[in-house]
Amino acid sequence: MRNIKQALQEHKQVVIDAGFSEKQILGVLLYGSQNYGLATESSDVDTKVILIPTIDDLCSKKAGFVKEYQTNNNEKVVIMDLIHYFDNLKKQNINYVETLFTEYRWINPDHVWLWGALQSMREVIAYYDVNKAIQSMSHQALHSLKQDSGNIKKYAMAKYISNFLKIYAVDKENRVSYKEALCQQPYLLKEVLDIKTGKQNYTGFDVIQLKTYFEEIVNTKIFDTELSEKQTIDKYLLGLLTAAVRHLDNL
Repeated sequence: MRNIKQALQEHKQVVIDAGFSEKQILGVLLYGSQNYGLATESSDVDTKVILIPTIDDLCSKKAGFVKEYQTNNNEKVVIMDLIHYFDNLKKQNINYVETLFTEYRWINPDHVWLWGALQSMREVIAYYDVNKAIQSMSHQALHSLKQDSGNIKKYAMAKYISNFLKIYAVDKENRVSYKEALCQQPYLLKEVLDIKTGKQNYTGFDVIQLKTYFEEIVNTKIFDTELSEKQTIDKYLLGLLTAAVRHLDNL
């Protein structure tokens, strides 16, 4: 299996080779199957690299930057600035939110304080808008199933998302940690992994059931997060962005 620590260093070098300064890098964060316990021997290491924008970036059209690079072995390195990262955290995109919980990361020693500040609020951020998360993930799964339900990896991921939502999308009183929803129960992960590796078959009826589940839940409203709670998170993230830009300017 791919050495993830080595991959993180290689991906960091991709960013530097692309012309970005290392001191701008907040972190190199893994996203994907390794975070869920669904990696196989052939799983790639894909990362999101978060950059702190400079003052000049904020005064130009570069703010909200994102660009995808590919390594020689076809791994994805998605480079973005904090503005884009924060926006997608608030959109509840699982491929972004999960990076707050990954154990596979390289954090720039100059910015450990910033990562720590994000970590301290990660559970709150992960539940910024439950309804939006339900819609985002349901649409993602439905798209995959309609695009190619015969693709075992896509079906397995849709199955994983259905398991995730059944744990995550509950009322506030029964909420679990986001990490618990990501990692799920071993028997659930085993079923998904068996499907992904071809050890367990699924039928057309299974696909229909899964599609029906997402079609039924896509417009479900579990609860509406109080506007004041969202405003608190917005203010917190804006404060972090401002502090990070100033800190970078003083390095």
